[in-house]
Amino acid sequence: QLELMVHRRLVVDDGFGVGEPLNETQSISPYDWVDSKHKVHHDPYRIGKGLVVRGRHRLLVTAAAAAARTYRAVQSEVYYEPVVAVVAGPKAPSQTSFRGLRAGLPENVEIITIEKQEEGSVLLRVGHRFGVNEDDALAVPVDVALGTLFAAAHLAAPNKITELNLSANQPREAMQARRRSFKTREDQAEAPRFRLYDDKPKGKEAIITLAPLQIRTFQLWYTPAKA
Repeated sequence: QLELMVHRRLVVDDGFGVGEPLNETQSISPYDWVDSKHKVHHDPYRIGKGLVVRGRHRLLVTAAAAAARTYRAVQSEVYYEPVVAVVAGPKAPSQTSFRGLRAGLPENVEIITIEKQEEGSVLLRVGHRFGVNEDDALAVPVDVALGTLFAAAHLAAPNKITELNLSANQPREAMQARRRSFKTREDQAEAPRFRLYDDKPKGKEAIITLAPLQIRTFQLWYTPAKA
């Protein structure tokens, strides 16, 4: 038996702590409001039609050991579904295809953010798609080569790479320098299986490492290559 609930609407309080019916509508009055006779009320009233929620459910049936690699792949396909846009033009475009990456990413890595910043720089967030112990082969640390990641025209390898904090408003090193240090117990029974990585990009390919479910943010500066 499989039961799916996207949304429910009640006309009476179900007694589970909200203190009012789960009667969601297009709008609601203020909780304290004044009527035309200047009488103050402390009970809001609903405005408009009841909310309608539409969606799609995907049911994946697979062996338990392969479950994570199955639903993680579908999760990314759904979330990053391409948006198709069509516009009229005087003639067919000269370029009918484009690939921004030199090669495919490892199966356990995804690009979360890619955004043009100030002159000559790009904001990049890369993340590990799997959690600890989700998959024997894929829930492990993985290397990503930032220096050879993109294949955009007229770009050489980045000449500077700075790691930022997750919200990308300051260098990670500056954030770490201001972080308070707390005493911790050193006699823990079991050490964590994976650590979060903060290594600087290594070598000409600027290789960095991601731990399971780790997200790292970088700003990459490029110099346009000479034609």
